[in-house]
This record gives sequence, C-alpha cells and structure tokens, in this order.
Amino acid sequence: MFVLFNKISLINKAIGSAQQNISQVIIKGMKLAYDIDVISKFNDIIESMLIRIEKNMIESFRLSSLRDTLLPRLMSGELKINDISV
Repeated sequence: MFVLFNKISLINKAIGSAQQNISQVIIKGMKLAYDIDVISKFNDIIESMLIRIEKNMIESFRLSSLRDTLLPRLMSGELKINDISV
C-alpha cells in the first residue's frame, strides 16, 4: 500500500536516461511507519486467504486430473455415465 500511495513520489525520484530505476539508496532512505497490531491483523486475514488459495489449487489440480482421466474414456464409449458412482 505504501508504494501505491507514494507512486508519484517514487517515479519522480527515479533516475536513468534509457531506463528509469529507483536506486537502493532511495529505497533505504525511505521512512516507513508501521503498527505491529495492524500488521498482525493483516497477516491473520491474509494467512487464512493463502491457505484457502492453496487448498483450492490442490482441488483444482485433482479435478483436472480426474477430468483428463475420465473424459477420453467417456468420449470413446469405454465408460458410460451410468457406470460412474460418486
């Protein structure tokens, strides 16, 4: 969020003629305000989201594998819908 709020300021500090960049000196000289309670709450929220994303990715992979296994068999007639039990 800090970068988003300070985007214009950072762009104005960029140096270089062919390709603009922001040096480490500029980055290291920036003062960041932080509140450990806010960071902790943010981490709690994001951590649960990341866990959910990971579970969804695993489920998506599992379902894709199942689709890739069943679809050719269904298309060829080797397997019928009625033959599949859930």
